[in-house]
Amino acid sequence: MDLDFKKRGAIMYGGAAFLNSARKFLFHSFVLLSFFFLFTSCLNTLSFQSARTTPKGKFDAGVGTGAGFNVNAWNPNAPNFSEPYSFSDGEDNPLFWYTGTYLLRYGLTERLDLGLKLSPLSTIQLDGKYMIYGDQSSKTALAVGAQLGYLGGFQNNDDVLTIPELGMMVYGSWHPNDWFQMYATPRYLARLTHTLNETTNTETTLFQNWAGATIGGRFGNRFGVLGEVSMLPISNQRGFPFFEVNFGVDFRMYRPKLAYP
Repeated sequence: MDLDFKKRGAIMYGGAAFLNSARKFLFHSFVLLSFFFLFTSCLNTLSFQSARTTPKGKFDAGVGTGAGFNVNAWNPNAPNFSEPYSFSDGEDNPLFWYTGTYLLRYGLTERLDLGLKLSPLSTIQLDGKYMIYGDQSSKTALAVGAQLGYLGGFQNNDDVLTIPELGMMVYGSWHPNDWFQMYATPRYLARLTHTLNETTNTETTLFQNWAGATIGGRFGNRFGVLGEVSMLPISNQRGFPFFEVNFGVDFRMYRPKLAYP
């Protein structure tokens, strides 16, 4: 009896120590990554999700940061650009930017979940994902999704920007074990930027769209470390080809079922 009691005590102590270490890890990760949010841009393609959906009634949370690069910054002969790398109509585009995002997902059903992405200087994004192939324990999965984003009243020098955006995605992922996954996300992104210049009281509207994909991976079970690269080389004449590199951490607010016992 005493031996069983000691075993239970050791297990409880080990579990408490693990949770305490996990909380410290997440706290320091959130603080460190949140520092980059002071420099974030209004353009963000961070995904941080596989084709598997969050289980019904459960939550996932995470934080990520990274950097984006305008490919035309290295191409002085890029179409529709003039010195110093601006559109001929005077619409400037960033050459380099930081990204920073808080993420939260909730499972509506076993095959449908909703996600919320928050960034201080980026659009607020709400997305939904439906898993059309596979389940929570299959080695492969496939899903489709869409997202809506909006940024209102963003101040850029004398300009006030209002940006609604629409995204459509296809998710494919591979789960060789319970501790590692890889995913690919072909995507289409469109945004309409309305600019009001407070000095001249003039308004302009700019439509941009892109097509490309995100490739990434996650290591961990309940607590995970993620990294991904987004490449959007196809755009309309008002857009610009770019790529982003993002990394971060996430936490599943439930105990995942082991698919590979």
